[in-house]
Amino acid sequence: KDDLKGIMINEREQKVGLFADDILLFLEDINISLPILMDLLGKYNVYAGYKLNISKTQILLFNHSPSNETARSYNIKWSTNKIKYLGLQTTGRNE
Repeated sequence: KDDLKGIMINEREQKVGLFADDILLFLEDINISLPILMDLLGKYNVYAGYKLNISKTQILLFNHSPSNETARSYNIKWSTNKIKYLGLQTTGRNE
């Protein structure tokens, strides 16, 4: 969807990384992108039966922090320093 803005890597916009049933998303401005993404995933669930496992969902922040409203609206683990992805510690903006 064009409303979701990815990050630029080597002059190419990157939004999604996939490995088996794990999805890694690279998005700009979490306050705009997250509501759009959650709406899309909700619609996808209706049509395809895919359901996001919120208890395993993590957001690693680099350059944008969520507004208080965004942080309260989603029961997601937020981190500014590291998360575990595919068994590896992945660091954020503070490390």
